[in-house]
Amino acid sequence: MVLPISSSKPKENCKTHYRTAKLAAITTLIGAILITIATPVVYENARAKLFHQPEVYIFALIPVLGVVLIGLLLRSLNQKAEATPLVWTILLFLLTFVGLGLVVFPYIIPPSITIYQAAAAPSALVFMIIFIGFLIPIMLFYNIYNYIVFRGKVAGEHYSES
Repeated sequence: MVLPISSSKPKENCKTHYRTAKLAAITTLIGAILITIATPVVYENARAKLFHQPEVYIFALIPVLGVVLIGLLLRSLNQKAEATPLVWTILLFLLTFVGLGLVVFPYIIPPSITIYQAAAAPSALVFMIIFIGFLIPIMLFYNIYNYIVFRGKVAGEHYSES
């Protein structure tokens, strides 16, 4: 069986994909606004941290950057760009996780366990970092080797079952 990569109606699919992406971006914006409003209302610890004088400027910058990134995402979707929506989406979710990290830090399980209490013993952490230090270069070499070996081996626009 041969499965085509593209549909028989590429322009219609393209419109549908961009329309769905715009809807997802707007839904993400609405959800982010609701979470931004609800967090200080519901959680007293977060409210105290968010509105503390020096940090309030950093926390105020995160929603502004989020709105800018959503605006750039929507603009790139309206222009039917192919690569930039991915970049804006990745930056938006990284910003979201940075904001979450700043709100809950240093607590892993708010408000009872800090990151320092949840950490493993120092000897176990040293063992893991040494192991990772050896493993990451091996994995990178293996992936580069596979890329070099199999580069150019797949040709054509269709995949087939064997």
